[in-house]
Amino acid sequence: MEHKISQMFYLKNSRKTKQNLTPIYLRITINGKRLEEAIPRQVEPSEWSKITGRMKGKSSSAEKINTYLDAIRTRVFDLEREMVFARESITYESFKNK
Repeated sequence: MEHKISQMFYLKNSRKTKQNLTPIYLRITINGKRLEEAIPRQVEPSEWSKITGRMKGKSSSAEKINTYLDAIRTRVFDLEREMVFARESITYESFKNK
């Protein structure tokens, strides 16, 4: 039942909107295989920290988006914990299906 899961949020600059906003993507890596998906939020690239994978500052919009990112991160950990408690094998395919 050995597995390794990591997650990160990043911007995909190739998908900029006309308003110069960039979509946020979630990448979950499970045992070396990547699962990437856009989340329904967009930000100004200058307000994004590549190092932390979060918005910079304490503005209202930054707080809202960072709270949303924390909720997604928690959901991924909850799914992993749920699968461990159920003694399910955690693979790319099984996690993606959840």
